Amino acid sequence: MPPAIFRAIGLSSINNHSNSSSLLEAVSKFFIMTDKILQENSNNVTTSNTPMLSHSLRFWGVFVALCLLSFISALDVAIITTALPTIIKNIGGETQYVWIANSFVLASSVPQPLFGQLSNIFGRRIPMIVSTGLFALGSGVAGKHVCSTE
Repeated sequence: MPPAIFRAIGLSSINNHSNSSSLLEAVSKFFIMTDKILQENSNNVTTSNTPMLSHSLRFWGVFVALCLLSFISALDVAIITTALPTIIKNIGGETQYVWIANSFVLASSVPQPLFGQLSNIFGRRIPMIVSTGLFALGSGVAGKHVCSTE
């Protein structure tokens, strides 16, 4: 310990050549004094000076919606990668296995900046209605399709 610390805690007689027991006493006295100072400072702090971090119901609604979207996206990728071997075996595309999973992730993430910019221009409502309509139209077309090999 530097001599300045010894002087600060009132042990000016300790120098670099002292025995280890007096050094241990100095260190313990230093920590006791530090603990007392911290306790005094914590007693002086009132609860009215500490900022309260409360969020509105809207914040928590947005937070829950984002968490659900993240979960659904992860679940969607997990379903596709689990069902993909069966799909590949049925349609005979073993060489294109990797591209199917990657194209799904790319197709999910590439339009996001476009829809973000459209939301900046038109607001959130119109792009959401258009994208929901396109999804419903695509689901209807895919659901109406009848496989010709059966």
